Amino acid sequence: MSLPGFVQKHLVQTIVYWASPSPDGYGGYTYADPVELKARVEEVTEVIQSTMDEEIIARAAAYTGQRLDRGGYIYVGTLDDSVIEGMDSPMDPKELDDAMVVLANEVVPRLGSANVKLYKAYLNISKELRPPYIK
Repeated sequence: MSLPGFVQKHLVQTIVYWASPSPDGYGGYTYADPVELKARVEEVTEVIQSTMDEEIIARAAAYTGQRLDRGGYIYVGTLDDSVIEGMDSPMDPKELDDAMVVLANEVVPRLGSANVKLYKAYLNISKELRPPYIK
């Protein structure tokens, strides 16, 4: 099964993804324009190691057809769903109550296929997490 066939069959949820976190010079981050992706998001409780050698608890995992940037954000829903009342566009994912930050990611090879890869991103919903673990 090709990646498009796999995505269509197994990645049945729509997420909004904000990639490429970069410092804004004021202690915060800016992100690329949000895009919709197909994914499968599930609740998990897993302890992962940050780049600062701290243990962080991931509360969710997202499986996608592409690698998600550490420190990026996802929101389960569509771009239309993620528009905050009074905002023209969902440019700051931290303003969304249900946005989740990407803590870490890994490649999960699909059984029976050497060329179809699935990506798993570990997520946390905590707004208290700041991205010192981004490198």
